[in-house]
Amino acid sequence: MKTVESLFITGLLLCTSLMSVSSCVNGSTDEADRSFRTWEDIKNSDTLRIGTTTSPSAFFIYRGKEMGAEYFKIRDFAADKGLTLSIRLSHSLDTLKQWVRDDSIDICITPMAMTRSHMEDFLFCGPTLNTSLVLLQRKGAQKVASVLDLADKKIHVVRNSVEDFRLRQIEDEIGPDKDFTIEYVDTLSVPDLLTLVAQDSIDYTVADRHIAGMFAQHYKGLDVKTKLSTPIRYGWVTHKGNTSLADTLAAFFDSKNLSREAENTMNFALYFGDPVAYPRYTKVDIPEGAISPYDDLFIKESERLGWHWTILAAIAFQESGFQSDIVGWSTATGLMGIMPATGRAFGATVEELKDPAVSVRVSVDCLLAIAKSYQDIEDENERIKFILASYNAGPAHIQDARRLAKKYGASPDLWDDNVREYVLLKSNPKYYNDPVCKYGFLRGRETVAYVSNIMARKDVYKAIMHNKEK
Repeated sequence: MKTVESLFITGLLLCTSLMSVSSCVNGSTDEADRSFRTWEDIKNSDTLRIGTTTSPSAFFIYRGKEMGAEYFKIRDFAADKGLTLSIRLSHSLDTLKQWVRDDSIDICITPMAMTRSHMEDFLFCGPTLNTSLVLLQRKGAQKVASVLDLADKKIHVVRNSVEDFRLRQIEDEIGPDKDFTIEYVDTLSVPDLLTLVAQDSIDYTVADRHIAGMFAQHYKGLDVKTKLSTPIRYGWVTHKGNTSLADTLAAFFDSKNLSREAENTMNFALYFGDPVAYPRYTKVDIPEGAISPYDDLFIKESERLGWHWTILAAIAFQESGFQSDIVGWSTATGLMGIMPATGRAFGATVEELKDPAVSVRVSVDCLLAIAKSYQDIEDENERIKFILASYNAGPAHIQDARRLAKKYGASPDLWDDNVREYVLLKSNPKYYNDPVCKYGFLRGRETVAYVSNIMARKDVYKAIMHNKEK
């Protein structure tokens, strides 16, 4: 049986509208009228077929690396069993259910609620999560302690979300004399709304208690104690009759033999990005009259790009604070923040990426490769912004944003006020589930800030060097 070396994303259905561990929860079994691959069949094929939507909790791609709390867990299982993962993405939970029924996938790893109807149709398996919805609010005299205190309050939620559905249920439960206002947002995500509460821009929103609690740990002065729903159990599903696969998953997850990434599913950066604007770095000694300890490297390698060398210096500061041996939360490594897979693609090991000369060389190789995707953008300054955005998020996400911009009447060749806005919108389900959006969720605020910071810092560095040359 071969060891897991790589992961293949085998398809994206565009025609559809797109933790405590327990043993499996069994529904009744009727294998005679449905086909599925047993655990023995899966082992013999050397491939485990999984389906998922894209989200920070399930699966997403960041700088070319597959991520997501549920993905990390199934990745560990596949690696332990010597299986290659075949991942099929959908924009629709209904489509995922159909894929399980017709044996197009072995497991759906987007967690489903353990409702009576789901338990009649599917077999729950693997890790399960108990959660509930809570109200996020700032601490103070106007605290909402129960649903009856919601009267006359305005609560911001994403339209047609789980949170929206629960609020409408509460409206029916408490009656018209305790009426409150649901304010819908169409261009923001749940993390965006949590941030707005923390910033005192809105008063209330609703979120999963685990995510809200994690957010409140980083932003003091927030209250997440008011529950708006009873606990709900969620889990993966497989075909209703596939007890052999479910039992194998249960045995593995009961052993709790998981990697650090899979264990640490409540990782703030996974859901919200780095809570600070720049990497956490220590002071680096910079020679007098220099921008960085590596100016000569930047000057030499920038000739291959045809860019002013201060852009490379600005990238290095943003990625590492000029530390050559730093490793970020996403495993971006070294002076220029190179992902290990990118390093391998350009002939460098993880350890070699900690060598400044190798890091800058690989960075320029990568930037040159990305630039080939933007030869149609004539304005050099605009083209540089697209290349920087792709260096941060991956070219696939930026091409998604260009397609969204074109669809909704903006220019796909301009960054500010055009593609930039759709990069931001790729954290909103309405847009990352749009049929033209092939690569799903992106935490676009990071990418937009990344481009802005580097372009601004580049200008500062150029001004400093110009003044020194006088």
